[in-house]
Amino acid sequence: MDQSSIYKAVISVNNGTQIESSSENSFINCTSSEITGLAQTVCKKFNNLINLLYIGRPKKGIPNFLKVNDYKYLSYWLLHEFNINNVKFSDISDKFYNNIKDNYNNFFSKESIKSAVEKIQPMNFEDMEILDNLYKTYSEFYTIFSSGTQDIEESCNKYTQGCHDSYELGIQKCSDKSSELYKALQSFKETYENSFKFPDIGEICDSIKLKELRSYDEIKRSSTELITENDKNNMFTPVFAPTVGVLGTLIIFYKDHGYVIP
Repeated sequence: MDQSSIYKAVISVNNGTQIESSSENSFINCTSSEITGLAQTVCKKFNNLINLLYIGRPKKGIPNFLKVNDYKYLSYWLLHEFNINNVKFSDISDKFYNNIKDNYNNFFSKESIKSAVEKIQPMNFEDMEILDNLYKTYSEFYTIFSSGTQDIEESCNKYTQGCHDSYELGIQKCSDKSSELYKALQSFKETYENSFKFPDIGEICDSIKLKELRSYDEIKRSSTELITENDKNNMFTPVFAPTVGVLGTLIIFYKDHGYVIP
C-alpha cells in the first residue's frame, strides 16, 4: 500500500471519521474488559485506521496487502498515540495483542504488527515526531501533485524542501547505521525517491530542487566540517578579543599620561 493512502487514512481518523465496527469487520476487540480508559480510546482509533485501509484496498491484490514498511509506520502511529495519551504501551501490550484477530482476511497480521512494534519501540518520542513529519510532508506533496491544482510548482518546491530538511534532521540524530531511526529514514528515502518516477513530475516540479536525498555519510561529513570550522572561529575569538582589549587599555593609558603613541 502506498504511503500516501496510509496517511490519508490517518488524517481521516485524526479528524474523527468513525466506522462502525461490527463483529464481521472488526480487527481488534477494543471493548474487551482488558482494555479500558485511554487505552481503549487509542485502540478504537487504531481499529478504525485498519478498517479504513482495508476498505480502501485494491479489490485485486495479494492476500497480505500490508507490507513490512506499512507495519513499521502503523506501529509508529500506534506507539505515538499511546505516548501522547500518557499510556505506557508495555503495561498493556499483552492485553492489546490478545484482542487482535489472527490474520483477519489475510489483510492484517498480529505477528507482523507485534514484530514492527518491537523494532520501533526503542526509538524516542523525538525520533517518532521526525518520521511523522516526513511522511506528513510527503503525503501533502503527493496529494497536491495528484490533484493538479494551481500553484502546484510552488507547492512542490515547498514540500520537497520540507522532506529534505526533516530527513537531514533525522540523519543528524542517528547514532549509527544500525539504529532503527536510520533504517526508518532509509525506508522513507526509498519511498520519496520513487516519486521521481511519477509521470511528468520533472516538468511540473523544479528539476533542480527535485533531487535525491543526501546519503548518511555526506550529511555526517558536512556536519563534521561545519563543527570544525566553528571550532576554529571559537578558538580565534577568545585570543583576538583580549588583544583588542589590551590595546585599547594601552591607548587610554598613554593618552591620560600625555605620552605620544608613535
